[in-house]
Amino acid sequence: MSLKRYTYRIQPLSKLALSPREHQGYHLAAGDFKTEEIRDLNAKDIKIIYPFYQYGSYESYQPDKTEYYIPGSSIKGALISGIQKNPAKLMVDDIRIEQGDLELTQLHKLQHMSQDASKSVKLAPFFPNVAVEMLKAGCGCAGELFCEADVSTYLQTAHKKTLDKLKQLHDKLVKMRRDNIINEAAIQHVSDLIGNIDRVRDTHHDSCLLLLGGYKGLVLSGLFDITDFDKLETAVYVDQPACLPYGLVQITDIKEMV
Repeated sequence: MSLKRYTYRIQPLSKLALSPREHQGYHLAAGDFKTEEIRDLNAKDIKIIYPFYQYGSYESYQPDKTEYYIPGSSIKGALISGIQKNPAKLMVDDIRIEQGDLELTQLHKLQHMSQDASKSVKLAPFFPNVAVEMLKAGCGCAGELFCEADVSTYLQTAHKKTLDKLKQLHDKLVKMRRDNIINEAAIQHVSDLIGNIDRVRDTHHDSCLLLLGGYKGLVLSGLFDITDFDKLETAVYVDQPACLPYGLVQITDIKEMV
């Protein structure tokens, strides 16, 4: 069967972090970057920068000279993860990213979520000495993929799995807010996150949502049996100011090319 060619767009609803695992980052101590090069952050605290995926190898942090991309394998992995048997052949091209669409930012996480530390739950920078390059929310980009079957099967299955994961996180947050948190500021953070997840699930119910990249936490890494889920201790990373999980993207404008 010949492959059908499709074009589409990725629209990030929250910041997207995609860093190659083999890359150990740029280190201030090694002279890979200077504090004056990262003025937008609290530069005196940053010791390591983890870059977005990039073509080539660079000895120092040079974002204005770097070629960035979203790996097609990351998108393909998200699309086929819910297909159980004999998936149709699927190929996804890399997507070039403009340097101006990236943001060097710090990770935020709901810290101290275990019951033993419930009084100190807070939303704060995670790894304060680390900065990560991320694709900004709202910075859409176009891509191509090739499939020997109708690609809608992949899209619908992946979308349902994403909605189920978001529902799982929603339920975990509701339980945490009810049982574990007494700090008013933390309750507000969790309530805002719950409300935004509900809004996304309602607004994009009939579209295609995917979770890409890292820093999503265990509760968004898979679907868990209810008996295991109740015992699940998990980190919750929160993109600020979107107040959503990192790596939540929408696939839009899907067109088969003749």
